Amino acid sequence: MNIMIQFRAKVLLCCLALSILSLMSAPLSAKVTTVIMSQDFSSDIDGGFPPSGWSTDGFGFWYGSNYGIDKGTGDGGFNGSAMFDMFDNCGAENLYSPSVDASAYNGSGATVTIDFDYWWEQTFYDQFGNNTVTIYANDGSGNQIQLAQISNSTDFTFSSGNFSENYFDPLTDPSLWGHKTYTIPAAYATSGLQIVFNADGSSVCGGGGNFGVDNIVVTGSLPQNITYAPAMLAFGSVLTGTQSEAQCVTLTNPSSVDVPINSASIGGPQSDQFTISGNVPAVIPADGSVNICVVFAPIGVGDRTADLFINNNSDNHPLIDVPLTGHSSAPVIEIDPIGKVNTSTRLFKNTFIRLGNSVEQCLLVKNIGEATLSVDPEATFIGGDFPSEYTISRIPANPLVNGQSDTLCVIYHPTMEGSHPAKLFIASNAFNGVQEVDLTGIGKLPKIVVTPAIVNFDSVQVGDTSCTQLTITNPGSDTLIVAKNYLSSNEGDFHYTGLNDEQSIIPPGVSLNVSLCFIPLQRGEREARLTLVTNIPLTFEEQRRDTGTVNVDISGTGVPTGNLSVSLSGAPTFDSALVGTKVCRQATISNTGQADITITSATIGGAQASDFSYSGITIPVTIPAQSQITVNICAVPGARGIRLGALVIGAVSSDKTSGATIPLGVFGEIACASPTPNALFSDVTLPNNGTDSSLCVWIHNCGDLAAVYSATVSGAAKADYTVTPSSSATIAPNDSAQFCVNFKPSAVGTSIASLDVTTANTATVSVPLAGVDGCAIVAAVADPVPSTGVLAKSTFNVTINNTGTFEWDANASTVTPNDGVFTVLGLDKPAAPAANGAIVVQMQFAPTILGSASAILTFPNAGPCENAPISVQLNGMGIVNSVSQSVTGDGFSLDQNYPNPFVSSTTFNYSLPTESLIRITLCDMTGKQVKELVSGRVSGGDHSVTFDASHLASGTYVYTLECGSVRLSKDLVLSK
Repeated sequence: MNIMIQFRAKVLLCCLALSILSLMSAPLSAKVTTVIMSQDFSSDIDGGFPPSGWSTDGFGFWYGSNYGIDKGTGDGGFNGSAMFDMFDNCGAENLYSPSVDASAYNGSGATVTIDFDYWWEQTFYDQFGNNTVTIYANDGSGNQIQLAQISNSTDFTFSSGNFSENYFDPLTDPSLWGHKTYTIPAAYATSGLQIVFNADGSSVCGGGGNFGVDNIVVTGSLPQNITYAPAMLAFGSVLTGTQSEAQCVTLTNPSSVDVPINSASIGGPQSDQFTISGNVPAVIPADGSVNICVVFAPIGVGDRTADLFINNNSDNHPLIDVPLTGHSSAPVIEIDPIGKVNTSTRLFKNTFIRLGNSVEQCLLVKNIGEATLSVDPEATFIGGDFPSEYTISRIPANPLVNGQSDTLCVIYHPTMEGSHPAKLFIASNAFNGVQEVDLTGIGKLPKIVVTPAIVNFDSVQVGDTSCTQLTITNPGSDTLIVAKNYLSSNEGDFHYTGLNDEQSIIPPGVSLNVSLCFIPLQRGEREARLTLVTNIPLTFEEQRRDTGTVNVDISGTGVPTGNLSVSLSGAPTFDSALVGTKVCRQATISNTGQADITITSATIGGAQASDFSYSGITIPVTIPAQSQITVNICAVPGARGIRLGALVIGAVSSDKTSGATIPLGVFGEIACASPTPNALFSDVTLPNNGTDSSLCVWIHNCGDLAAVYSATVSGAAKADYTVTPSSSATIAPNDSAQFCVNFKPSAVGTSIASLDVTTANTATVSVPLAGVDGCAIVAAVADPVPSTGVLAKSTFNVTINNTGTFEWDANASTVTPNDGVFTVLGLDKPAAPAANGAIVVQMQFAPTILGSASAILTFPNAGPCENAPISVQLNGMGIVNSVSQSVTGDGFSLDQNYPNPFVSSTTFNYSLPTESLIRITLCDMTGKQVKELVSGRVSGGDHSVTFDASHLASGTYVYTLECGSVRLSKDLVLSK
């Protein structure tokens, strides 16, 4: 119906005005709305209701608007709406829409809405009560939800005033119509969505006025959501002063309506270093995408940030903020040396290169900056004084990222000798500019000078040798290598041994001497050439020259001469010979030359020249060409060992003197025998009672000849000795033969004899034999027996000396008579004295009667010979014992010593009445004091003194005790 369209248009215009006002302050937002279902009932006529797809049920009935009666002017007719006759509705009646597909609108931000116009009159019938109309949504699966409920008491659209009028058809005045809009929950926006209008008149039958509905529209709305990517633009590191590639943010619009872009701008801390590239699109087209691009042009060094702001009309991203990041970087070049010699600013340090050769050295180019480094191959060059001596052979790879390095290499190829400074300039995009590296190579060149340059030997005898020296000098700066050196001649008269490997290498400034000899093979002029080829390269000038090959021309003249040679028959030296015997050889003296030669002298020299002689020629003697003579040479070695000499011959031929030497030698031999030991039995003593002893001697062959030795015994006592064997086997030099001798003495004394060993070629070797047949020989000497008082005792010694060769046993002894007058007290030396030894026998004399007393002391011989018994006569005198054993006075006493006589030490006692200052001395018979025994203060009582007199001579002594006026003396006898 036209009036309703106008009504809705007015509403839309109002909304549009409000939207325009909102765009002035914020981005516009609009959803895409689609009509899912629309029904205006304009085609319905009586009998055609409900429209196709719609249905009704219930107690009343729905009908088209043309059913009613017209009670107003111009408000009747076909109103194009659906009417419900509420007066006849005494229950519930439903109007069902067709099922529609709303499933596309149940997502986030999507909505489904139902809009309709309704007409409802208020009449007097409402006094009986109100009726309601409820709107439902079905999901097509049996589920239903109430969208709204309207009532005629509150939602009527007009009133008849007196409540007496009622209309079956709705009035067409827009002001008498209402409009309702309800949102359908997303769970019911399904593919089977159905709208239900439920008119409920069950509570009041005919209570309300008629209800009309028109322009039912179900719409689906989708939000205008856009997407964008990426969320950030990261430009990374960009070289300062350059511009990056553009990076873009892509805006995508999946809806069916364009989304306007209002503006795009850059803000933030470094917004001036980021720029929008190209035009900003006006809209994001439906189902399409657009790009907004930015470039980064950094200034300075370091991190840079900004933001890209995009203002648009989307529902979800009306204001987009895209962070922008970048880093401003610059490359920095660093030059590092390779190896230990060069530096970062110098190549070819201490580098010496031979002309014609070349060497390559490199530096390490490193990027220590953040940006990539590029070395400019066009701008990198070599300058300086000698740039032509160098060539850049390698440029680093481009580009070099941070921390990456590569080599830059230069070749030095000298064409001149000496120092060649130049400079390498390395150009790049580095922040720190062009790098300069000094090039300091040194060219070196070997040189050769040979002196003399021409060699002339003048006249040389044919077969003779004349030599001279050539000096090869290297005055250059490099090592000279002589690759070839040879004589070029068809004649073999010149001799040059050539240089060995070591000699062929001549350092700078060094000279080498080589020998060149001329040995003419025939008379006449002779020529040759010495050629030396070196490592000196060709010159570098135009028409390059060879300065490394040197030729030395050689000449000489040969004249004829005799040639002397000598040889000795047999071995080079004489054989061996006994010292003092002669051995001879024959020598040959030859002239192998082309002229006569005269021997003018022949002498023998050398260390042992006197051992050699020659005979058979008379000096001078001439030997024709190609002839020879013989001479006898003899040797008589004067001592053992090698004997050396030489026959020296002097000669002259064609006024040329020459000579020859014959080495001479002979080995002198001796015959020698040496005994070990040099004597036998010199320390052997045996008794003559049948005992024997055997000893052996080694006869060493200390000579140079093998020998057979014979042994015999000679001398006065040869019968006491026997030798075995009588003859040896053949004894080689440095070997020995053994002979053993048995000694069995036959009489007392020394048995003198000799062991004689002889051989055919040496003197007799004599080994003395001196065994001894021995016994003990003893003699006794008795000391005088002191006169001793009867019943007193005294001692004396008997000394027994053994002058024999065996020990003598003195343990067994007897005293006859055995009456106690004479008694053996003991021995103060070993009981068995060795040969040439002695013992002392201590005896005691104790007379029992006055007068003389005698006895015999007997020692029977106990030695192996049993022929030396001893008997000693002992004589003593017993006297009246008138001498007290002690002397006393004023309480002092001095006792007799004991033993007395004594041999070495003795003891005596004395007594003091009180502590006293005393002195006891020992004097000889002349009154001379020989020893002080006691001196000082001594306590009262008995005391004893023992002293040693072994250092005094035998005899009688007096010992005296003195204290004030007291003087007591006693005699003692020392007998050694």
